[in-house]
Amino acid sequence: MRTVTSKNLIYGEVYQHGKVDIKTRELINLVVATTNQTMDEVRLHTKAALSVGLKPAEIKEAIYQCGAYIGLGKAQSAVVQVNKVFREKNIKLPVDSQKTVTEESREKYSLFVYFVPKGDVKIRFVPIFQAT
Repeated sequence: MRTVTSKNLIYGEVYQHGKVDIKTRELINLVVATTNQTMDEVRLHTKAALSVGLKPAEIKEAIYQCGAYIGLGKAQSAVVQVNKVFREKNIKLPVDSQKTVTEESREKYSLFVYFVPKGDVKIRFVPIFQAT
């Protein structure tokens, strides 16, 4: 249960400060909860994101974007929680794909890893994340 102080601070002075729209605020909260691995908050902000009108695909995409920065395992943990909320809300899974990269264009939009084995510079193609 949230204390009066944290409720006033978080949902008053901080949450209502500035001109960021409510949908963007919820996506930010969801990404921060994913990064911090606070899965109760991921669930809470998934519900909140749906309640302010975010589409399931938008919610999933925000989590997918975390994968390259915080690690796929951490992003996957959040996806599991998001899917649980979607099931509770009778949202059909999987959600519609938002991917814009095809197998033909994957190399153009992927990360290249540079490494130096025995003095020779090598470039290796590494897909950074596949959101399917």
